[in-house]
Amino acid sequence: MGTIQIDGSTPKITVGNATAEDATILFDGNAQDFYIALDDSADDLLIGLGSTVGTTPAISIDENLKVAMAADATVGDDLTLLSDSSVLGFGADTDTTLTHTDGTGLTLNSTNKLCFNDASQYIQGASNAILDIAATDEIELTATLVDVNANLDVSGTYTGAGLMTTGGNIVIPNAGNIGSASDTDAIAIASNGVTTFSQAPVFPDGSLALADLDIDGGTEIGAAIVDADLFIIDDGAGGTNRKCLASRIKTYAGGGIDELDDWIIDADLNMTANSETFITANWARKTNQYGAGSSLIGTGMSESSGVFTFPSTGYWWIHAEFDAYADSDAAVQQYLMLQTTANNSSFGTARWGFFGQSDGHYNTVSLDWIYDVTDTTNRTLKVKYYTTQTNNLRGNSGLMFAKLAGT
Repeated sequence: MGTIQIDGSTPKITVGNATAEDATILFDGNAQDFYIALDDSADDLLIGLGSTVGTTPAISIDENLKVAMAADATVGDDLTLLSDSSVLGFGADTDTTLTHTDGTGLTLNSTNKLCFNDASQYIQGASNAILDIAATDEIELTATLVDVNANLDVSGTYTGAGLMTTGGNIVIPNAGNIGSASDTDAIAIASNGVTTFSQAPVFPDGSLALADLDIDGGTEIGAAIVDADLFIIDDGAGGTNRKCLASRIKTYAGGGIDELDDWIIDADLNMTANSETFITANWARKTNQYGAGSSLIGTGMSESSGVFTFPSTGYWWIHAEFDAYADSDAAVQQYLMLQTTANNSSFGTARWGFFGQSDGHYNTVSLDWIYDVTDTTNRTLKVKYYTTQTNNLRGNSGLMFAKLAGT
């Protein structure tokens, strides 16, 4: 038999006569047989493999026009589900479905997951209010901006390579730390809000107002203030705070004596008549005489050939007290002069005193003077003595020096 051709405007082939029996069109192939048949018992149209109706069906269409496919299907182009709310079902019992939600998108049913790579990486609607995104190791978001309109609850470690800007507050756990990679506890905040720094904090100059400095809770020094103690001072009222030794404040305020020295001639000096003489010999610092101890406070004076050099600039009080004894029976007139210089060369009388005595009598002269020593190299001091008769200046006569204030 060859080709069957049916012509006409409405050709029709009818297989069967409406009796309860299967109707089949069989394709008898060389290697495989295929059929298109009506399975009368199920009222399904079948397309299958083989020659017997119902064996190895590939496609079945029931009376409700539902199409069932027994094996894989390959579509060469688009696949469109034309009805709203259409559903794609998955699994033998259709436990997983993907439903078209008109005007919105697709809905995965129940709490099923959309998995990637394996079951450990997925997106899941864990409940009607919670969406989970899970990954085995990392979730990477690549974009110019990630806009999160929600609270963030991060239970792990936050690592950021860029700038973090927040428009609200930053709150860390009780007894938590804020720090850098190399000093993670640079700022430790206790549960009660007390903040502890692991390093000394550095504040910009002028950023701490004096009214904000509270020292009420500090520990009292509990001892006398000494020269090495430190104060804070605004240097030049320019907003730069510096440390200041207590000794500087003492010098500025003029409180206390930080230089005191006592010099004597340690043996009698025979003085020539009618001659003004600088006292250049027998000078010695008075030390522990008669058990009184030394009068030296501070560095003290320097003396060389009767020239006294001051250890520091400032206002110095100089007290001179000299005892004389007359050798002759005539009246004696005597002058004592304190001489100073501005160039350590040319000396002139700054203060002098007069005293007189008769034979065998002692007499004493005392002088006081305040010397503004502005230069310790050039401003020095000498003592000059004049007598009308030969006599003796007694040992233990001398000079006392005390620094009163800075210059």
